Amino acid sequence: MNARRVRLGALLAWWLAAILVALAGVTLMAQAAGPPALTVYPFAGSPAHTFTITGVGYPAGQAVELALERPDGVALGLGLTTTTGGGLEVTLPGVGLPIGTYTITARLAGANVARAQFRVGPLPATCRDELRNGGFEAAPDFLAWNRAGDPFVAQQGAFSGQRAAVLGGYNRALDSVTQTVSLLPSASFTQLSYWRARVPEANPGADTMRVTLSDEKGMLLRTVETVEPTSAPNVWERVVASLPYSGQAVRLAFAATTDAVNPTAFGLDEAAIVSCASPPVVDPGPSAATLRPVSTPGAVAPGERVRVDVWVENIEGLYGMDASLSFDPAILKPRATQSQLGPFLNLAGQSMVTRNVVDGQRGLAQVTLTRLAPAPGASGSGVVFSLDFDAVTVGSTPLTLTNALAAAQGGTPIALERVATAVMVRVASPALGGRAEVQGRMDAAGTALRISGPVTATTTTNTSGDYRLEDLAPGAYTLTVRRSGWLCAERNVTLAAGQTLTAPTVRLLAGDLDASDTIDLFDLVRVAYLYDSPASVEPVADLNNSGVVDIGDLVLVAMNYGATCPQPWTVAAKSRSPGLLSAPRVSLVSQIEAETGLRAVEVWADGASAARGVDLTLRYDARQVEVVGREPFTLGRDLAGAFVARNEARSGVVRLAASLVAAARPAGERAHVATLWVKGAPGALRVERAAWADANGGVKASGGWPVWSKAGVGTDYQLVDESLLAAPGPRWTRPVEGLSGKR
Repeated sequence: MNARRVRLGALLAWWLAAILVALAGVTLMAQAAGPPALTVYPFAGSPAHTFTITGVGYPAGQAVELALERPDGVALGLGLTTTTGGGLEVTLPGVGLPIGTYTITARLAGANVARAQFRVGPLPATCRDELRNGGFEAAPDFLAWNRAGDPFVAQQGAFSGQRAAVLGGYNRALDSVTQTVSLLPSASFTQLSYWRARVPEANPGADTMRVTLSDEKGMLLRTVETVEPTSAPNVWERVVASLPYSGQAVRLAFAATTDAVNPTAFGLDEAAIVSCASPPVVDPGPSAATLRPVSTPGAVAPGERVRVDVWVENIEGLYGMDASLSFDPAILKPRATQSQLGPFLNLAGQSMVTRNVVDGQRGLAQVTLTRLAPAPGASGSGVVFSLDFDAVTVGSTPLTLTNALAAAQGGTPIALERVATAVMVRVASPALGGRAEVQGRMDAAGTALRISGPVTATTTTNTSGDYRLEDLAPGAYTLTVRRSGWLCAERNVTLAAGQTLTAPTVRLLAGDLDASDTIDLFDLVRVAYLYDSPASVEPVADLNNSGVVDIGDLVLVAMNYGATCPQPWTVAAKSRSPGLLSAPRVSLVSQIEAETGLRAVEVWADGASAARGVDLTLRYDARQVEVVGREPFTLGRDLAGAFVARNEARSGVVRLAASLVAAARPAGERAHVATLWVKGAPGALRVERAAWADANGGVKASGGWPVWSKAGVGTDYQLVDESLLAAPGPRWTRPVEGLSGKR
């Protein structure tokens, strides 16, 4: 079997319903017999809450399936067995759950028997999600994650969304993704959550994935789990763990290893670390039973569809209801002459419906129904009935409950509070969106956008560089994008009423360190002065976000030398250059100079056509060879006219750091980099490190101990970077086979 071939056809198993794990087990409950029912507490909460799902009235000792539908459409399943009292209870930690309304349905023998809903809202101000790009949705791959080995981001088969990380899947893999986060001091609540899957070949052997937490020094704090291999069909599983490390910086690591045969691929998706400075407040729902119409969405344009659910919330023992909902028929047109009865009160074969009419002329929906003995009453919260409308014309219509009567078994009245809402039908305000990239970096978060015209609005980009400006007015605007260290760009746009315009992607040129709106000598000298400094000395100089001012930063300033602000919005197409797929192959060729007794050691590079700068370090044994000159390197023909930041010899080391400028001719595939003059045995020289930068600030480095071999006519010896002698061939792509859609 090809050791680099990924056999992920078995990932078809990901089509199976995802199993909720890390949930509390079923607890024994003594419950009265009756039709099955479900309740969820709290009724509304945040990802910092734990939701408790309780069921009563089920046959004792029977298998029950709970189907949970998330707001994004992802369906989850959990198989349980009821207790001897016909009850069930399970908890669902909210950490990592998307915001929105959840529907949970209980199924017996394949039939839906009970239903409940709950809502997950935004995190409170005292909480935050520490992980970035936990769903791996932001491109480029592994944005905000450090990776080692050969993990990849699959764009099919994700648990949720469009992307998921895959570790392993090939023989002798040693893959990892890590992220360091600083947890809130004195946090009262910190939880880790992630979804993972194992997708093996037959007889997977010793393959494992370890999930660990370490401190800043790399000392292991905790092994969250060790995921063992399996040969059975697999599903996505959820893991939740508490983190007692308040105020500490911790490194979360997912690391997969595989043996020499039958590799396992480990899927990873939707990771989150939620931390709260103070306990989140529990919202059990309304203090009194409430009847509430909820429209989705609340504002639409003419011709769009509106869904209205009439919820009853926080009620005990509901047996019958008579409710009427009014609306403006000039604004909303019902799609049917009857409403859709929800399962909260209406039970097949155990209810009687005496009225279910939707009058599109009068703008009135009326529902009257009751359960039949011996069915018990309904308790908790749920949808009584639903209506679908088409928005007809611009305007606003209240949704008013003109009548609402509720009764318990035997006819005892139940007090109801009625809540009104409204649906707004309007021509949408203009909106503008797009993406801003920053040259040299993958993370574009915090880039500022400003639009000026009939109204003025500002926003910032997310990590992927996406932005959106809403609630604008029609008219002509100037759109400006700025970021400290990069040149600004401008574009004129015109927005029409109701238009949502997507601007072309813009790419900001790097190198304006002094915010003068020009990349000039002062910027070039500044980056040369700070060369080798850690980013903390002057963060703006670390343009490529490598943690140090290096050859990538020097190249960005030198290649953009002379550019001014504002740049045209079309700069994205002009500034993109091929990146370095791998470090060029360095060789040293020694030429004999009989007249002077000196040897000219030429530095050559193969595969350097995409390189725009080099940081070269040679080490030598001073007892065997002498380097001539304080600035020992003479630039080769392919670096002619380059800007030089380092050209020095000291303590057995010679170093050259130089960058081409914008007007320079690109180097050839085999480039003459420089010449070094020495006395003595050139074999005492070795290439310690060669770091190459492309025009985008990307850096590829190689280094090692070279060997000498005989060379051709006119040369004495040729020195080759040994670390590249056994370099692998081009990487081949690894498709995920047979997958589409959500899991």
